Amino acid sequence: METKKLYYSISQVSKITGVTTFCLRAWEKEFTQLNPKRTGGGTRKYTQNDITLILHIKNMLDKQGLTIQGVKVNLENFSLDDENKKIKVIEKLQSIRQELLDIRREMNEISVYTKSVIVTDNNINNE
Repeated sequence: METKKLYYSISQVSKITGVTTFCLRAWEKEFTQLNPKRTGGGTRKYTQNDITLILHIKNMLDKQGLTIQGVKVNLENFSLDDENKKIKVIEKLQSIRQELLDIRREMNEISVYTKSVIVTDNNINNE
């Protein structure tokens, strides 16, 4: 399982989200909700919540086709708590899916073993 860091640099966030560093800086000016902490030297320190917000903004612009103004309006009702809950539910569902796939594989293995035992047992009884 991947461990999450407490803070990410702008270049790390760019790689994670697929949003250029130039665009991230511009979004900070457009969206007041995106306000990463700064070190004494002015270096941006993004949190996991910042990354979640960036991905939400990206989704609204790219997939939903909203304008910058549309995203601003949408963000007025946006709750990181709700978004984080959705992410946790998705992660839990993915975990359950993997467990079900593992159970299915085990059942297939048991089925193959059971069939081979039955065939062997029938061979013994026929002799």
